[in-house]
Amino acid sequence: MNTKENEKLIVQYYKLLKGSEQGRKHAIYTIVSHTSILEGCTMSDSQILQLLDQDKASSNRSFNDHLMVFDFYNALQFVMNAAKLERPVTPELIRQIAAMVMKNTGKIVLTNMGDYHTANGEYRKMPFRHISRICPDPQLIPRLMISLCDDINREISKAVSLEDKLKSAFHMHIALINLQPFGEGNFRVANLMMNYVLGLYKLPGSMIFRSYEKRFYFLLEQMRKTDKPEPYLRFLNSQMAKLLRLEVRVLSKAV
Repeated sequence: MNTKENEKLIVQYYKLLKGSEQGRKHAIYTIVSHTSILEGCTMSDSQILQLLDQDKASSNRSFNDHLMVFDFYNALQFVMNAAKLERPVTPELIRQIAAMVMKNTGKIVLTNMGDYHTANGEYRKMPFRHISRICPDPQLIPRLMISLCDDINREISKAVSLEDKLKSAFHMHIALINLQPFGEGNFRVANLMMNYVLGLYKLPGSMIFRSYEKRFYFLLEQMRKTDKPEPYLRFLNSQMAKLLRLEVRVLSKAV
């Protein structure tokens, strides 16, 4: 995974940002828009921007879509601030963030294995299929989440180079996408936790552009079949570079 372009872009980004509130907002709005739409929100970029920047609702979109965007936006703000406190990655933190994602759109799910509420950050209690793959058994999730957090914290403590740091953040994303620990909102939670780890390193946020959705799913399936994460890691690395290029362009025009 070649991180040379990202290294240069990060320097450019922070040099241009220089405390620009509008520049910071643009990056946040972009992440919220693409990530929300990828997980089913039917609002357009402009509608999401109007909602977040002007508090203007869209009459031709559902109330649920508006709540979904607001919840993710608030969760992203929380993640960025929490990373400054350098809290270790724990299952409790991930569940707290999952609860924020589903705060106003969650529901009680009734299953033969017990009920759970998606707005409370509770793990799913039913089998789950993601694309063509059966995800881990619900009874294994608590143990797998503890193991994941231990692995990520160990990677964070050893990370020195930018490549090490990005790999640990991307590892967080990959693991949560594969585990699908919650009944809903897993893609948003994976994005938020990736950004939490990036925030621990004082690095800019990242996301997957919705125009790359098919590429994302293709590489995810390839990784699952071959057990080789490198192509997917390169993809996430390139998506971060793409976002940084966009933000550098926006900030350059504002100077």
